[in-house]
Amino acid sequence: MFCPAGGPGGAATSASTATAASAASPATFVEVDPDSLEFTQARSIGVEHVALAAMRELAFEPLLESLGISGVMRTAIVGSIIARMAVPGSELASHRWLTGTSGLGDLLEVDLAALPLSLFVPAEFRPI
Repeated sequence: MFCPAGGPGGAATSASTATAASAASPATFVEVDPDSLEFTQARSIGVEHVALAAMRELAFEPLLESLGISGVMRTAIVGSIIARMAVPGSELASHRWLTGTSGLGDLLEVDLAALPLSLFVPAEFRPI
C-alpha cells in the first residue's frame, strides 16, 4: 500500500499550490506495511451511515424533537432503532453493539458508552 508523503488526507491547500509543487519536484511515495498498522477502537459505520441518512431524509429526529423528547432520549431512540436494524436482538445486545462495535456515536458526535442501559430497556422490564 502506498500513500503520498504527508499521509492520507495530506492534500494541498489549493489547486495552484498542488500544481506548483508537482512542477517543482516529483511526488514522493513511502511504502507502508499494512501488517504494521495498529487499530484502536476500530468501529463499523456502514449500516449506521445508511440508516442515519434514511432517518435524516425522513426528518425523524426533528419529529422526535417536535414531540418534546429530550436530546438524550432522542439519541437513545435513534441508537436503538439503528441497532435493531443492524443486529436484531435484545436491548442488551443493542446496547453492547452500540457501545462496543458501532461507530454511530462518532457519526452523531455523542458518547454512546455514556448512555445507561436503562434507556434501552422498556420501563416494564426495569427493576423497581
